[in-house]
Amino acid sequence: MSLPETVYATFSGAIDQATLSRFFNGLTRATQNGAKNLHILFQSSGGSVDDSVALYNFLRAYPLELHLYNTGAVQSGATVAWLAAHFRHVSKHGRFMLHKAYNSGGGNADRFKTIAESLVADDLRAETIIKAHTTIPPEKWAHYATSQDLIFNADEAVNFGIAHDIREFEIPLGNQVFNI
Repeated sequence: MSLPETVYATFSGAIDQATLSRFFNGLTRATQNGAKNLHILFQSSGGSVDDSVALYNFLRAYPLELHLYNTGAVQSGATVAWLAAHFRHVSKHGRFMLHKAYNSGGGNADRFKTIAESLVADDLRAETIIKAHTTIPPEKWAHYATSQDLIFNADEAVNFGIAHDIREFEIPLGNQVFNI
């Protein structure tokens, strides 16, 4: 199946193993079928840090022009994956939210120690990626360090480099929309 040079798609969901498979398969098919530009409405409440970092690395390596649009909310680990896009657009009503990693697992004292070490490592990985792409000011990071969520509206997202501009997701008449 041949695709137009510009392809429109939507994604809504958690970042997990199934999401990775859908992105890997869908974007690979788009590349193989002639797409040059990909515009994705991206909506996510977050998910696994491991899977978010894997999606970030895949999207960073993606050879086509990639536009992501936050039309509602990109939260938690999804923000890490979001930052991989070549062009990041946020709706005037969109927002972003960051929080420290958490785990709902249980176990004995040794297991809790391992969980705590893993969570600290996940926080560091996510912060390193976010800081490499943004200019979030030190006072916001100080707030975050006290385990407070950081919430950014569209204007703040642009000011801090989380998004490049405020732009609505628009699908020109006659274009097919794919769901990832």
